[in-house]
Amino acid sequence: MAVLQGVRGLLQRRGMPQLPLRPDSNKPSPEGQEGLEQYDLKELIGRGSSGRVFRAVRKADQLQVAIKLMGEEAVATHREFEIMQAISHPNLIRALDFFQYNCGAALVLTYVPGGTLTQAVKEGAGFLAEGKAKHLFRLLLEAVSYLHQHRIVHSDVKSDNVLISPDLATLHLTDFGSSRTLRAGDQPLTSTTIDFSAPEVLAGEEPTEKHDVWGAGLCLYYMLTGRLPRSIIRFTCFEDFCDAVQSSAISCSGPHWRAVSDDCKATVRYCLALEKGQRPAIRHREVREVMRKVDLEDSRGLHPRSDGLQPTSDI
Repeated sequence: MAVLQGVRGLLQRRGMPQLPLRPDSNKPSPEGQEGLEQYDLKELIGRGSSGRVFRAVRKADQLQVAIKLMGEEAVATHREFEIMQAISHPNLIRALDFFQYNCGAALVLTYVPGGTLTQAVKEGAGFLAEGKAKHLFRLLLEAVSYLHQHRIVHSDVKSDNVLISPDLATLHLTDFGSSRTLRAGDQPLTSTTIDFSAPEVLAGEEPTEKHDVWGAGLCLYYMLTGRLPRSIIRFTCFEDFCDAVQSSAISCSGPHWRAVSDDCKATVRYCLALEKGQRPAIRHREVREVMRKVDLEDSRGLHPRSDGLQPTSDI
């Protein structure tokens, strides 16, 4: 119980609700306890509606990891683990282990220092310079492109799920709790973030690859301006928010956009087209077109590509 007490102690010191106990929590699972006892929990580094994330150290080799503790959602967490185990890309967080314990399930992930894209923008100047924003956007496109080539829809691409290094040089897409594969028989999930939901998803459709493109486009918009074009908190009701997203095209105008290049504005509008069929397919040939438009720094050799390839103008 020492580890569970340590978790509760961390939450209590931060004035946060404690993880719920199952009715039979006085009967610990030997297998789950053994899994959690392999790690020293150091600090709380993130939280969401489905769980909390701690920085931890694996006792066996002192490897720093991130441990995502979920409540009663063991099945969903294991599904997330299976999807993450099947992928490997430098811009995606990897899953290292999964186990159940008294209060739910734990997902062990690679740890990367830094914070979320939301934090990087808020803690800086309130927005990112175009060159830096385009560099990070390219890294995000590479991650999304890799997923789509492997028939995986992330479904929740947003600034809170994008981890950025302190020097703003590297990027990792995380949180696959809403992800699904496009294999026959795989049940779709509908857990998306409202502010980052594409028009068709707000209308009731299941998220597809084009929903991921919308989310990536909003991340670029957010980096360049420090805000989203629309947020539900600015509307009196959900229906008004949906109507605005579904009927009004994104306008890249105003003070925040004066220093942004026309090519970058065009890319934002391309990814945020109201009709999903008009958005780019972020895989194969089309992804090179988008990267060519947004990554002028790469063509000048200022930012080496993470996949080792040189930029190309072939479409």
